[in-house]
Amino acid sequence: MERAWTALTGEKLPLRHILDSATHHPKFTRWKQTILENFGLALGNVINTLDPDVVVLGGGVSNIEWLTTEGRDAVYVFHRSPGHPDLSTSPR
Repeated sequence: MERAWTALTGEKLPLRHILDSATHHPKFTRWKQTILENFGLALGNVINTLDPDVVVLGGGVSNIEWLTTEGRDAVYVFHRSPGHPDLSTSPR
């Protein structure tokens, strides 16, 4: 996530600073969209491959609130298998 920020903006910042202070940066929305797309693709591939009953995220990055809401929706884009619930309507 930090590398993606640096590649997009040229600014080397820790993730906490990006999330706390850079939300008004003109490139923040583009960075966040890229993160969500990559998150959705990566986790969607894991779900499609392993077919788990439950997915549990842990660690510091899992505390990013929009990963549990918008991130879940991004996963749904890449995970549309018959017999699986519509994740966009699952309880938040």
